[in-house]
Amino acid sequence: MKLKFLLNRFARRSGRVVVSFGEAHLLKRGDGRFELRGGSRPERQAAREWVSHFQHEAAVDW
Repeated sequence: MKLKFLLNRFARRSGRVVVSFGEAHLLKRGDGRFELRGGSRPERQAAREWVSHFQHEAAVDW
């Protein structure tokens, strides 16, 4: 039980890369939310534009 709890906790912190824009990575976390990590301002803006077109239903933590 403890191992399963720890693995679930780790999965929520990390994530699967959905798409990358240079150094900016859009991740899907284990809890189903999306998170944008890293990147310069133009890369993050490109990621936001991509989300608005292709993942508009996603709740993203900017």
